[in-house]
Amino acid sequence: MEPNECIFLIGCERYSSYRNYADSFRFDGNYEDKIAKDNWGRKWCHVVAMDAMYFAEPSLQYDMKHVDRDL
Repeated sequence: MEPNECIFLIGCERYSSYRNYADSFRFDGNYEDKIAKDNWGRKWCHVVAMDAMYFAEPSLQYDMKHVDRDL
């Protein structure tokens, strides 16, 4: 993807439970997705995905140029 692009996913289904975040993220068992489906049989779930930027210095992610990029 280019820096100004994102992906819009329609009909996503969740298959697993999880716990924690980042370095401590862990699988926590199977998940039964009970979300309703639309008229085309897709799960009623929409996800917007975009590339994450790596910041060696985490506080830099709050510079307005980086916030604007994500928005």
